[in-house]
Amino acid sequence: MPHSRALKSKLSKLKVAWTSFDHLFEKLPENLRATRPNATEWSAVEILEHLIIVEERILSTLQNPPTGPSRTSLQKWRNALILAAVELPIRVKIPLQAIAPTGQIPESEIRKRRKLISESVETLCAQVAERSEHQTVFQHPRMGWFTYVEAVGFLGAHVIHHLHQLRRLKKALKSAGSN
Repeated sequence: MPHSRALKSKLSKLKVAWTSFDHLFEKLPENLRATRPNATEWSAVEILEHLIIVEERILSTLQNPPTGPSRTSLQKWRNALILAAVELPIRVKIPLQAIAPTGQIPESEIRKRRKLISESVETLCAQVAERSEHQTVFQHPRMGWFTYVEAVGFLGAHVIHHLHQLRRLKKALKSAGSN
């Protein structure tokens, strides 16, 4: 377990978000998980793939982090507001094409990667010393620098953001008569 309450709290929120996502994902019939509601929206498997790509990239950075700059109080508040907004059910364009799903990875492979990432995130959180958890260590392409605590918080908020997307997808598939 992480050393601090802040990191424990963010890790717990991430686990709850993933539990909710997994529950809704499992409710979708297997034959519909790779179905796109239209040409511009992702399938459930593509949403899951995107989440895994993002978590792998962030985890890779956090395992060997750069030393980021110190931030002003205003920058810290800005990050907190943006992180809260990520959880809203609004549509947002991805900041990098590199994190777009390919749609070519089998669901079984994505699930294996997800299990490994979850274990790695827990291990990383347990290794982060309380004194270093508030150092900036990850730079989001649009949101700026995050600390360990904020980065794990972003992972949870990101899953919640895509949980909303999965709910919209389920509704669209149902109204199209696919379910």
